[in-house]
Amino acid sequence: MRTKNSLLDWNSDLPRGANVLTRKKPTGPERVSNAPHKPTTPILTDEELIDLYLGLPRKERDGMFADTARAADIVGLSQRTIQFWIEIGLIRAILLGGKYKICLPSLKSYLVSRNEQQAD
Repeated sequence: MRTKNSLLDWNSDLPRGANVLTRKKPTGPERVSNAPHKPTTPILTDEELIDLYLGLPRKERDGMFADTARAADIVGLSQRTIQFWIEIGLIRAILLGGKYKICLPSLKSYLVSRNEQQAD
């Protein structure tokens, strides 16, 4: 999921498969929010997330993972916003066949933490 010269290069010192939710946030102008995202979902590597996706029956898989269009529809935002959140590491997703499959618990965790930050 990381590519050379992508927005994720700021954390390229981490080993492949390191959890996106635990990575250090950028400190420059590319930083999105003032407070760090606090994950509340179990921490899985990219490989474990793919294994989970492939191991689930289709009905459960559809309940736990969504493509960017469905995720955008669920939260009422644009598809590009969801893609951007994936690219900068705010939500977890796996790349299958050139399309992202978003881990919905990760999306929920991010939205809850963002809501808590705004309430403070």
